Amino acid sequence: MKKIKRNPEIVWRVEIEEEELLARARNGEDISEESVVTLVIADVVHQLNYVAGKIWMLADGTLGEDGIVSEILKSFETDEKTLKDDVNYFLSRLLKEGWLIYDENKNT
Repeated sequence: MKKIKRNPEIVWRVEIEEEELLARARNGEDISEESVVTLVIADVVHQLNYVAGKIWMLADGTLGEDGIVSEILKSFETDEKTLKDDVNYFLSRLLKEGWLIYDENKNT
């Protein structure tokens, strides 16, 4: 299984740590549109919400598509098929755009 990693040419940073965001959610705050990760690609700023940011963070070259889907499934109580379809769709879009790439390093 090919591992997926972030394109090293993309500048990015975490805006809000997961624990802080989840604490705010437990206090009743709507975090659905909160920007968790910011990417700068070709001088354009892109902001990722919690789920997209979590996928981005998981794409560190240690997991393939199935592994990322499995990790996301651990975090959400929702319809498994819908979540798998959504995560796979998001991964395919980022791979197509070149924001994520397959790790060609055979030693990882």
